[in-house]
Amino acid sequence: MARHAIRLNTISSRFTLIVSVSVIGCMLLIQMTFYSILRTTLEDHGRSTMQVANESIEITLENNYDSLLQISQLMDTSGMIGHEFSQYMQAESYMQKHDTMLSVDELLTTATFSAGSNLAIYYDTVLDLNYLSGYQPVKTSFCPVQLSAIQQTGSLVFHSVHTSQSRFSNISVVSLLRSTPSSSNKNLAVYVEKPVDLDMLVDEYRKSYGYDLIFLQLDDSGSVLYSSSDTISAGTQLTDIAESAEQFGRWEGYFWSRCVGKFGALNVLLASQESIYRSIDLQLRHFLLAVLLSAVMIAVAVFLLNQLVIKKNRILQQEIQRVGEGNLSKVTNRTGLYDYDQLLDRFDWMIKQLHAQMRAVEAAERRNSEVERTILYYQINPHFLLNSLNSAYWQAKMNIPGGTDQYIAQLTGILRYSLGKDTTPPTLRKEVEILRLYLQLQEKRYDFAYALQVEDGAYLDMATPRLFIQPIVENSIEHGLDIGDHIDIRVCREDDWACVYVQDNGVGMSTQTLERIERNMTVHDSSAGIGLRYVKTVLSAMFADRAQIHIESAVGGGTRVTLRLPIDPAPQERAQDAGGNSK
Repeated sequence: MARHAIRLNTISSRFTLIVSVSVIGCMLLIQMTFYSILRTTLEDHGRSTMQVANESIEITLENNYDSLLQISQLMDTSGMIGHEFSQYMQAESYMQKHDTMLSVDELLTTATFSAGSNLAIYYDTVLDLNYLSGYQPVKTSFCPVQLSAIQQTGSLVFHSVHTSQSRFSNISVVSLLRSTPSSSNKNLAVYVEKPVDLDMLVDEYRKSYGYDLIFLQLDDSGSVLYSSSDTISAGTQLTDIAESAEQFGRWEGYFWSRCVGKFGALNVLLASQESIYRSIDLQLRHFLLAVLLSAVMIAVAVFLLNQLVIKKNRILQQEIQRVGEGNLSKVTNRTGLYDYDQLLDRFDWMIKQLHAQMRAVEAAERRNSEVERTILYYQINPHFLLNSLNSAYWQAKMNIPGGTDQYIAQLTGILRYSLGKDTTPPTLRKEVEILRLYLQLQEKRYDFAYALQVEDGAYLDMATPRLFIQPIVENSIEHGLDIGDHIDIRVCREDDWACVYVQDNGVGMSTQTLERIERNMTVHDSSAGIGLRYVKTVLSAMFADRAQIHIESAVGGGTRVTLRLPIDPAPQERAQDAGGNSK
């Protein structure tokens, strides 16, 4: 958050923000106004267009129902065709029936052809019998009483649009069923149907207006009886549309227009909102293009401003950031503007002063670190020397043959190395050699056993601090072992680490004592844990934070100290003699 806040306080960000908000804000205001007007216009146009299309479809359907009504009147008992069919029903001989049926068929053919009807038959609703099956066969599933009715008036039942019941056709038709009982058959009904190509009508309006249209016929409850699209299936409930008093509305992504036909059908025309708003989408794309062009213009303006002033500020910011990252080299950038170049020259002078002060501080810190290591070192050596001389004294007093001179010789070798009188630079191999002498000396003073295992390898020649293993072993011998205990020391290489493991089976330490010792390794004003603090100090001086010291202990379970040193320290670290040198 702070970084973003700082950027908003720059000239570039303020300029970009002001220009962007002004230009884009004006464009948004204009676009919102235009969008609102365009949206209202499109909705009004869609409403009127859908209403006209729906009424046109309804007129087509009404004309078809009118034609069916005329044919059914001719087929009624009082009609011309119905009169002939009554003669057929009353005929007794085969020839009379044959002749009258031919007459009925001829009249029906003329009537249906002129009206464009697809099927016209006499049907017994109880016996499920088609009296004209030889001339106009129907499907085996034909049952007109089960067709969806949109209106029932007296003896007339008008059906919604459905698939033709003729055996030879599957086109969409409208139909009606007219009860026309004769004297001999009270269950007689006339079924007439006529093709209606609603798909073609809807497709014509779809192409003319560019809308995605769906035509529906609903019953009074709002159930869909017919749909021109598989998107909305028959049986779908549109109760809200059926009960609405409006002629136009919205429903689940569609605009709808409704009208009630003369024969009782509730005709609904749907148009998807996406198709009506399609031109709005085009306008929005144009708007986005305008925004993009505005962004390009803003970018050009910002670039020109950068060339004039802001780029000069950025050079100064880069110099400040470079110094903040620790790069104190000479300022080489120039802006070409006198004022900025004078400021950069003054900044370069400040860098030189800062660099000199940092060198002085680093030198003082190095001196303090060396003094601290030396103090710790000289705190360790007198303690070790006092114990060693005490052991030599008792060996001389007890007249142990060949013991005192060998002991003093070993002690002299350790002291020569620890005091830096040995010309050999401190290495891990040399540390192991001195540790071996130290263990031989201590073995003469204390009753303990030890094992020193060293894995041979080139890693033993790596540079190390002086006398960094002995204080750990000394702590284990003097504070951790009882009579007869043993200490195991292992030096080995593990991947890129030189590892030293010092483990004893002595008295161990409590958790509180272990925490105090680990704390004392870093607290410089503590008088406890000098040996371990010395080890940590010299390792940190040579290896920085890469060297690792880990102590594990439990009361009665002994103590294990692990040292892990990186095998390839940096050259400047390798060159340091981190031990106390006093030549």
